[in-house]
Amino acid sequence: MKLIKSTVKNFRLLSNVEITFDQNTTSIVGKNNTGKTSLSSVFRLFLNERNDLFHFEDFSLMSHKRFISAFKHYKKINDKTKETRLKRLQKIIPKIQLINEIVSFKNV
Repeated sequence: MKLIKSTVKNFRLLSNVEITFDQNTTSIVGKNNTGKTSLSSVFRLFLNERNDLFHFEDFSLMSHKRFISAFKHYKKINDKTKETRLKRLQKIIPKIQLINEIVSFKNV
């Protein structure tokens, strides 16, 4: 199997980034504070067997507004609206995501 593309959402400097990997070699280069370390960190956190934890600081700054919106939504929950509001809350609360596209070697 071969990793051909990764998408990172809501992680540090990587609010919504898609990376396509070359057939033979991929190098990650860029200026300071552009997300190179964040990219390696998100892979390490998701793929590490020790299950290292994510922290609030790991969420991108872009997702903080959604946390505020989710909290306002949460404060409106009451016994009558609990079920529907909790379902909506699960949809709007930010999530850190690593989405990988992998193909088998016979398709490469």
